[in-house]
Amino acid sequence: MAYMSLVYCPIDLLKSIFIALPNIPGTIKCENHRTISLMSYIIKILLRIALSRIKNKSRPETSKL
Repeated sequence: MAYMSLVYCPIDLLKSIFIALPNIPGTIKCENHRTISLMSYIIKILLRIALSRIKNKSRPETSKL
C-alpha cells in the first residue's frame, strides 16, 4: 500500500453530488425520495477497472471452497 501514498487525485474527482428524486410526484417526505449520485466519468471508469481486477483475483480463491 506504499504506492497509494504516491498517487495524487484531484479533489474534484473525489466529490460526488447526490440528488434526491421523488418516487411520488409532489411529495415532500424524505422516505418517498430516492437518491442518485453524480460522479465523474473518470472515477466511474477507474472503479470499474479496479472491480474487474478484484473479481479476477477473488474468483480462483472462492472456487477452491
